[in-house]
Amino acid sequence: MVDLTTIINELETVDQRIIDLAQRYFDDLIKPVGSLAKLESMATRYIAITGELEPEVLNYPKKAIMLWTIPSDQTFVNNLDSGKEALTYLAQEAKAEVIINELKVLDTEKERIKILTDALLQGYELTQSCLIQDNYDMIAVGLPGAYTLPQDWESIQNTNAHEILEACNDIRLAAIVGSIICAAKNKKVVMLDGLASVLGAFIAAKLAPKVTMYCLAGCVTTERGQEELLKTIGLSPILRLEITQGQGEGSTMAFRLFDAGIRAYKEMATFSGGGVHAELEEFSLTQQKANTGV
Repeated sequence: MVDLTTIINELETVDQRIIDLAQRYFDDLIKPVGSLAKLESMATRYIAITGELEPEVLNYPKKAIMLWTIPSDQTFVNNLDSGKEALTYLAQEAKAEVIINELKVLDTEKERIKILTDALLQGYELTQSCLIQDNYDMIAVGLPGAYTLPQDWESIQNTNAHEILEACNDIRLAAIVGSIICAAKNKKVVMLDGLASVLGAFIAAKLAPKVTMYCLAGCVTTERGQEELLKTIGLSPILRLEITQGQGEGSTMAFRLFDAGIRAYKEMATFSGGGVHAELEEFSLTQQKANTGV
């Protein structure tokens, strides 16, 4: 049985020192400082989570898109299985596997919050099983179709995690919360994709604030409220493609950009490697900006 309290207490902080060291290496690449923008920040976060600074040793992550479904989502699942969903082909291009986790309420006589808590724990356990068996380093989480916030969102968003879960009353969302916590516990990266995943991260952060350190915002969709929630948890989207739902398509695009950032880190030449002296502090970009007030 999963002891959520113990798990949350054992979550580790992502080491900012390693992020800074990885960024320093990016700054030494033969290119303008910071020119790869979010490709750099994604890569440095991943490097800190893995703890592997050496470009030659750093591996591209094995990726999975985990979608949480209920029996009413069966049409989507059938279309996915028969190759009628765009996600099938986009995932192949991104070298990511698609995993469908179907959730069922086994005891409908339970109180609603207990059903949701069971779903959260099930999300944790199923994710743990996938991470251990298949050794994924990065997961995206989502569910079929577009998502909406509860009508009374303004009044409930500042309440606790359990009250928000009760208001949303969706076992798929509860499973996403558990999945995100599990990824953080196992030091894996979570690529958020769509409103449901961001809402899941928002709720997970109320239980365990450290989880957001393991999250990247892959794509902002047209779902109302997603971008505001991203700002609340301190994340900024990589892509803005006007995709209408968070069922994995956006994360496949973000995966490819992520890999591009890793490739730059691993393969680009450095100034120091070419014998170019280190930049003097007084002539650095940071100092120039400070001098001009930019």
